[in-house]
Amino acid sequence: MKLLIHLAFLSVFLLDFGVVESLESYEIEETENVNAHYLSVGAIFQNESRYLREWIEYHKILGVTHFYLYNNLSTDNYYEVLESYIKRGEVDLIDWEFTDYPVCQLTAYNDVIQKSRGKTKWLAIIDIDEFVVPVQSDNLVEFLNNYEEYAGVVVNWQLFGTSYIFSLPKDALLTEHLVYKFPADFNYPEWSSNYFVKSIIQPNLVEDCCWSSHFFNAKPGYFIVDSNQEPILIPSTQNPKLPIDLIRINHYWFRTLDWFYQVKIQRREADGYKYSDELIDYILEMGHSEEDYTIFRFLNKLKENLSNDQERMDEGIIDSVDHFLHHESNSRRRKTVCNW
Repeated sequence: MKLLIHLAFLSVFLLDFGVVESLESYEIEETENVNAHYLSVGAIFQNESRYLREWIEYHKILGVTHFYLYNNLSTDNYYEVLESYIKRGEVDLIDWEFTDYPVCQLTAYNDVIQKSRGKTKWLAIIDIDEFVVPVQSDNLVEFLNNYEEYAGVVVNWQLFGTSYIFSLPKDALLTEHLVYKFPADFNYPEWSSNYFVKSIIQPNLVEDCCWSSHFFNAKPGYFIVDSNQEPILIPSTQNPKLPIDLIRINHYWFRTLDWFYQVKIQRREADGYKYSDELIDYILEMGHSEEDYTIFRFLNKLKENLSNDQERMDEGIIDSVDHFLHHESNSRRRKTVCNW
């Protein structure tokens, strides 16, 4: 709004003195400079290199053009996976060395809101095990075009189980093999719920203070809404109305059995949560209540993109090797000349 007011005053000066014949092109240029991206994603990760490429390429299909990724003390080969995206300017990688949960998350999300202001119109704040799934729209850009007057949209989870898979073969897609999920209206307050939401926000229209990884406060005069465009008048991490006909988030919280037992439970218990044998049996069983293939309409394009990205990575490796060999050859020739 302030930018438009300034432009209105500036137009008088520019037009009167003949600097421009029309301010229309100037306004378009300013808008593009303010928001280089229509849709970006902010996320924090820890030792999830196995899943990063699928998650990035999937969301690129839906119209995401930039990723703010916060590395929280990872020790795996995450940089090897992300390097090509970083070089192409698609990923900003930020080392985030907070050790306490949820402080590490909340501080990262507050930081990404500030970093992305003026750079992206929309920002989805999600985790690496969460895949945003438009149900009727072909992509998220098409979906979000209907919500531009709002500060943000909350999207409900659909929790997925392990599909009885212990571990995925190399290069197998999580989204293709994990097809069993909890009931759509699953709600077990002692553990988790599909009532939980995540947010796609306009960074310019939300407050700085981040009190939750699920919900963000709109600035005065704006609203956060659900996918039915109903305002969320009381800030909440949950939406029991469960509107999932237009959009949802496939939450692969368990991933596979090996990840669940070796990583997920250990992380949660380290944060003070207790997983009894009875609870584990219950949630594993409930995670296989029904099959869901909603995300499958994007799989062919996802596989194509992953294949193309792998080719680019391979070409990059070859170019690097050629550059190294050329450098070494020249170096040896220079040493030979010096020895003469």
